[in-house]
Amino acid sequence: MDDGMIVVAVDDSGPGVPEDERARIFVEGVSSKAPAGARGPHRRGIGLALVRRVVRRRRGDVSVTDSPLGGARFVVRLPIDAPSPTTSAHEAVPA
Repeated sequence: MDDGMIVVAVDDSGPGVPEDERARIFVEGVSSKAPAGARGPHRRGIGLALVRRVVRRRRGDVSVTDSPLGGARFVVRLPIDAPSPTTSAHEAVPA
């Protein structure tokens, strides 16, 4: 915990995220992976966009920096007292 916030950091040892791409990777549809047609019919660039959406709804923040492991470090900061948002039927994620 840090100043009334819960902080979760995840490090990896992959290629990292170039500084000029760090803001873009949280946009739905942006991915570091090959285009969907080259690897199958699945959509790309959904995971980090969803993380950002959920974290922001709970008045938090998500960021990416360099990891001491050589790859990327993703940091999520959430207020301890964040209220649970109401979810409408069209926003619900199927199980």
